[in-house]
Amino acid sequence: MALTLLVLIVVSPIFLDASSQHSSAKGEVSILGMMLQGHIFKNITKAAFGDVCLRECYQDIRCQSFNYVFTEDICELSNRTKEARPEDFVPNFERYYFRKDMKRVPLGSVPELPAETCKEIKTSEGGQAVSARYWIFSIIPEKIVFAYCDMKTEDVDECSSSTPVCDPKANCQNTEGTFYCQCVSGFSDVDECSSSIPVCDPNANCQNTEGSFHCQCVSGFSGDGKSCTATNEDAPIRLMGGGANYGRVEVYHNGKWGTVCDDHWTINEANVVCRQLGFSSASQASCCAKYGQGSDPVWMDDVYCQGGEAMLSRCAFPGWEKHNCVHSEDASVACNN
Repeated sequence: MALTLLVLIVVSPIFLDASSQHSSAKGEVSILGMMLQGHIFKNITKAAFGDVCLRECYQDIRCQSFNYVFTEDICELSNRTKEARPEDFVPNFERYYFRKDMKRVPLGSVPELPAETCKEIKTSEGGQAVSARYWIFSIIPEKIVFAYCDMKTEDVDECSSSTPVCDPKANCQNTEGTFYCQCVSGFSDVDECSSSIPVCDPNANCQNTEGSFHCQCVSGFSGDGKSCTATNEDAPIRLMGGGANYGRVEVYHNGKWGTVCDDHWTINEANVVCRQLGFSSASQASCCAKYGQGSDPVWMDDVYCQGGEAMLSRCAFPGWEKHNCVHSEDASVACNN
């Protein structure tokens, strides 16, 4: 294995113009000129050879694949494969992508590697995943639960969740794509949202459901709805590593400059950045530290702008320094003069 990877790394600069380069041994496959973005959980520097990445990936149960930056000797360990997230598999001529096959645990099979949906598990395993219980993180906000996936319909049975989704005095009824709670005989629904004692944070909306309720932080605040913190301070921004109208996006918060992660980084967010800096609009939204990597901290991740915001910090995002990113995922923009 080490010899196979070493040969690939030595010759890879010769093939930088090629769309891909494949090599395999015992089921492991590398693809030159491609990378998986948005799912990196660990960076390893000074990795002179690709077999360092492979060894580190084998030793971490979360690792599903990795990118090797052969121009900088960096390993980027990812908790997803290109099969699970094909939309995030993009060209990058400084890297090669390597899927872990040997010793790779199926997505959702351990709590350290929860899935978002049953469909994600199915695609990750090439359609071979069986109907069973898996670890899912999208049923209850900020909680990982064990629930049943029907791989034929790709539906998760929320009612089978290891953490109940309904009140103890309500029955849970699963339907395809959703579920509902119904109070048992002798009990009626209590509208928790109309209680004189607030059940949600003052900066959250309360939605009553039969047998339960749901709190959701309003725009500009983040949290689980029962506790919300402000995210919409008017934070200055700047562009670094490029020119006057292009570069890495940096945000000033809590007395420090930090970066923005490229998860869900689109032209909408880039337009807000450029307008905040006094430009008319953006011509490009770039991922993968196009203009170099910044330094700690990573202030923002999963930024969602509607397009009319005056400042990037007024867009929705999980909260300051809440991220799963490394600096090879720093976001960049190019603005129109």
